[in-house]
Amino acid sequence: MPKQELQEDTEAKKEFVEAWRKEQPNPTHYFPYRCLGEQILVQRIDSETETTTGGVVKPEIARLKSNRGIVMAVGEGRIIGNEFQPFNLRPGQVVRFSRVGGQDIEVDGQNFILLHWKQVYLVEIA
Repeated sequence: MPKQELQEDTEAKKEFVEAWRKEQPNPTHYFPYRCLGEQILVQRIDSETETTTGGVVKPEIARLKSNRGIVMAVGEGRIIGNEFQPFNLRPGQVVRFSRVGGQDIEVDGQNFILLHWKQVYLVEIA
């Protein structure tokens, strides 16, 4: 991929995330819940379109759930041997996670996913 296309793709991704964050409540504001232990609470960013490039509307069962979301709350960390290791995730970070697993929950009318820390694979650096 040429360098210019890569820069344009990165800029488009940044614009998408910024537009999405403006539509949502600011995740860095006080979130009145916290996760316990090794759990992470994520709000999914839906990026799947409802139509194909040809204009055909996809049925709901054919749409893939997005594996991208914003961290809303993080547990304390984990214990390895006799040593406590805190997570290096913070609320407001955009992450990629497993499409399978996790627990869909509803808090104050909003949908979230409660994940184990091992189900988060990447943190986007933008």
